[in-house]
Amino acid sequence: MMLTEPGHRAYSRYQHEIARTNRTITFDELLKMKHKENSEDFRLKQRCLQPGHYAEHVRNWLKYFSSKQIYIIDGEAFRQDPRPILDDLQHSFLQLKNSRKSSQLVRFNRKKGFFCPISSKHRFRCLGNSKGRSYQPMSSQSREYLTNYYLSHNRILIKLLRDYNYSLPSWLSDK
Repeated sequence: MMLTEPGHRAYSRYQHEIARTNRTITFDELLKMKHKENSEDFRLKQRCLQPGHYAEHVRNWLKYFSSKQIYIIDGEAFRQDPRPILDDLQHSFLQLKNSRKSSQLVRFNRKKGFFCPISSKHRFRCLGNSKGRSYQPMSSQSREYLTNYYLSHNRILIKLLRDYNYSLPSWLSDK
């Protein structure tokens, strides 16, 4: 399970939805939406915010799988360089006897600005045009709102991860 900083994830989801639907509401406006206002925009707000309630998702997975069957990935570290994580996943978690070097699995794409998979036919294939888009930085008001919004969710996540002896993602470590 990959955990990225939930505010960043919410903003990324907003950007994806705006590009896909051609809506005109700003992220700042969206975050100010109350339940009784435009229900379509309020549903968009919920679709952006709810996936970052990671403790709920981890708890749900733990109903079906033991903690030893769930691998928690620091999304920020994975974005920076997935190779050490892919190596650890293959060796420590999956204990594959015939693992592949991570350099055979991914390569950095300068145009996209992130790592992309190498296919089994040794083709370098990156995600489509909807991935890796650049957009305006988030406003300080939105950042503050999201920091406050996710504070209690992140505290619950920290406790849950520690209870199951998981490492904390880097973005949670300073909380």
